[in-house]
Amino acid sequence: MDYIKEYDNIIDFYRESVTFDEKEGNRSKFDEIMREDNPWFAGLSVKEAEESKYVYKKGLDELKELDLNTVLGGSRAQYRWNEFDGDDLDYDRMLSGSPCMRQRIKKAGIGTGKIIDLYVNIAENCGVSSDKMLLKAFTAVQIADFLETNGYRVAIYVIENTQYAGSYKGSDCNLYRVSTCIKRAEEPLIKGMLLTCISPWYFRIHCFRHEAAKIKCSYGLGRATPLGWKDTKERITLDTGECLTKDSVKEKLKKIEKLFEIENE
Repeated sequence: MDYIKEYDNIIDFYRESVTFDEKEGNRSKFDEIMREDNPWFAGLSVKEAEESKYVYKKGLDELKELDLNTVLGGSRAQYRWNEFDGDDLDYDRMLSGSPCMRQRIKKAGIGTGKIIDLYVNIAENCGVSSDKMLLKAFTAVQIADFLETNGYRVAIYVIENTQYAGSYKGSDCNLYRVSTCIKRAEEPLIKGMLLTCISPWYFRIHCFRHEAAKIKCSYGLGRATPLGWKDTKERITLDTGECLTKDSVKEKLKKIEKLFEIENE
């Protein structure tokens, strides 16, 4: 029997990820995931992952260094500083008493406010390093930022899509899929929060906990499986196996640029 669950927000997902189902869950695996600490595999320690549930500040600096915007048509977002409203918080400016909220200046006319759903399938098999998975997270945030700068509104969903995950309600669980909305279309794009919700530790700590809490998962927690959805002007997918290297990132971004026919400036 398939296990398919959708969460409207990250708070509900986090709550359920540590709410063990005594009838359906795998207690030994759940306890193992709760106590084991493998920062090399997950990208952060369990303690660091807990502290970074709603923001990954270090990732903002790493995102600036990566600078994938140069690939997206050479079009860079423009920003202004604001005291009360913005997409990112600059701690140094806040401490100095300067306006500290960085607010994106959106271009008018290209997207005309159309909504695009961005789905990120974060499931990757154990041979994929946490660094490669984090590159996918950076890419997802840059794509969302690029589209919103060009007049679109972007909703973002993070998905764990796996096969052969174990058993559920007495039957083989051939498909285990959990989707969580981490940004509604009308909400601001807060990069630090989005990065941590598309990160390797989100998948390998929080999602693994959820799986062990809700089904009698197998020892290996199933096999990461692509969604196989075709990109359209209404829905973009970063799938299993995608955007794990800079070359694959460039290939994906060029496809998106071509899809939306956004010209170089």
